[in-house]
Amino acid sequence: MVVEKMPRIRPPGSLTDRILLMQGFIVLYIKADLEEIERLRLAPGCSFEFDLQESSGQEVRQGVHIDDSEEHDLPGSRGTAHFAMKWAKDSKHMATMSIERSLKGVFGPETGLSKDDHGTFVPIVGFECRGVEPIAWYPRDEFVAEGVSGHVWKEGVDLSEKEWFEYDDTSGNSVSIENLEYEFRAYKK
Repeated sequence: MVVEKMPRIRPPGSLTDRILLMQGFIVLYIKADLEEIERLRLAPGCSFEFDLQESSGQEVRQGVHIDDSEEHDLPGSRGTAHFAMKWAKDSKHMATMSIERSLKGVFGPETGLSKDDHGTFVPIVGFECRGVEPIAWYPRDEFVAEGVSGHVWKEGVDLSEKEWFEYDDTSGNSVSIENLEYEFRAYKK
């Protein structure tokens, strides 16, 4: 079953839960069926497309692109973020999101899904979120696939349809990625 829209990561309950959502890390986990693929990982410098929801409210923004090559200065701060927005024009608070390519003890920059991970969700990227949370992810061509033959597809691994099929000239076999699923999990640093 492919999950199109994810429910809120945590129900808006205690103040602690709300603070975790407003100022926490969210990790994107994936799983898929890999046929003749040794490993699937994120391409360097890829961007992401999400639907985002206000952490302390119900407002949603759809089709938001976030790229770690973009840095936005935050007003009234020395910090930066890969994505920044205000939910209301007159708001004094910025909602921000930054891409984390590694989180100690969770995943590293080369982490990916391997053929041995069948049926298991694997963390691939994290996001430091303040005032915003991802509720849907739209995979596209963010991936690099390595066949069991050693052949590497650095371009064209587009998972927007939650599947990908190709022919491996090195081994003479068909290769595929099917049944892509994802989930977001809150992570407390």
